[in-house]
Amino acid sequence: MRFAIEGLIENVGAADIFLFLGQTQRTSVVAFERPDQETRVFFVDGQPVWCLSSKVQFQLEARLAAGGVLKLRDIELAMGRQKTGSNRIPQVLIAELMATEASVEKDLKALALEALRDVATWTAGTFTVYDAVTPPPWTHLIAPDFPTLLIEALRGQCQKEALQKEFVSRKGILKARSVSRSSAALNEAERTILTLVNGERTIEDLVKRSGLDEYAALSAMHVLCALHLADLLPPQRTGKPSSPDRGGRDAAASPASPPPPAPGPGDRGGPTNKYTAQQIEAQRLSGSPAEVTPKMEPAVRTADSTAKLHAIPDLGLKPKTRLLRITSEDKTEDVALTTPTFAIGRHPRNDLVLKDPRISSFHCRVEVESDKHLILDLKSRNGTLLNSARVDRAVLKHNDQIQLGSTKISYIEG
Repeated sequence: MRFAIEGLIENVGAADIFLFLGQTQRTSVVAFERPDQETRVFFVDGQPVWCLSSKVQFQLEARLAAGGVLKLRDIELAMGRQKTGSNRIPQVLIAELMATEASVEKDLKALALEALRDVATWTAGTFTVYDAVTPPPWTHLIAPDFPTLLIEALRGQCQKEALQKEFVSRKGILKARSVSRSSAALNEAERTILTLVNGERTIEDLVKRSGLDEYAALSAMHVLCALHLADLLPPQRTGKPSSPDRGGRDAAASPASPPPPAPGPGDRGGPTNKYTAQQIEAQRLSGSPAEVTPKMEPAVRTADSTAKLHAIPDLGLKPKTRLLRITSEDKTEDVALTTPTFAIGRHPRNDLVLKDPRISSFHCRVEVESDKHLILDLKSRNGTLLNSARVDRAVLKHNDQIQLGSTKISYIEG
């Protein structure tokens, strides 16, 4: 496994990432992450072969329980008898004769397809591509016609309220981005809009020329923009500035501005007060609020103010230094714990970002409680190890050894 590419989904688009992997025929795994969910898609020669998601509704046990096939309690008891974790639920169900290989395979395929459709519609989050990744042995080709699946997922996003927000201004302009991309999976409405796009026509104009109703036309534009076949540009300013004098009409229409008042005594240097007494009185009589002149505080005499201060004795107390020492193959790095909470994981929003594929997006957190530091696992996929034991919450002591995935961290108190 080796790191290849990473970035923000909002800058690229999940659909565009999939198209890129398909065109380059990569064998990779893509980790899509956002605060509430993590989804991994495995590719072989540019085709998706497996998809895993942390979302509850895409878990096998949740699917079986929702369909009334099994109860969650029965699954938990079976896992207890087999003494295994949630990552081996299919094997447990088969071993306990609660399901057959054929039924488990059917459910897993359906879950993988649903998770793939879900992540294809993401518009925010991060993505990381790792090359040379061997997919799980039970993988299969999820979607033989992957471009069609992507477009179907994008069409599923087309709700009237969402489209109104996306195309809030009908004066925006649609511009073709790339004519070289294949558009074989587009429907008739999408093809119609694409042929009308010339970089000058507004959204309003395209709807009228297409002969489609507004919802169908905006839906087609959404798909084209999501696939980066077209870009939505802001409205263009076409108005011309008016001339200062059109035959004297503008000059006559606007009254002449009064000349600026002559500078008062305070404007000629000397005092820096903004208003003179005459100006303040004039404002008071006219009923307009006068700006309050700041009240001048008497100067503090240093001798009086410092004479009553007593010297603070130097007790020789120094605050404890607490830090995390991250050890990798090529370097060792110290990170000071200077905040009440310190988050660790792969997501860029963490305080400590670790590029380890076995670490979750938001893996664990170090917190201050009284005068102690605690480490809390954030329901990570592979767990948090403290001195080789898996923990959910524990007090940290000097020289404790923390392991997250393949990353080793030492807790140091100075």
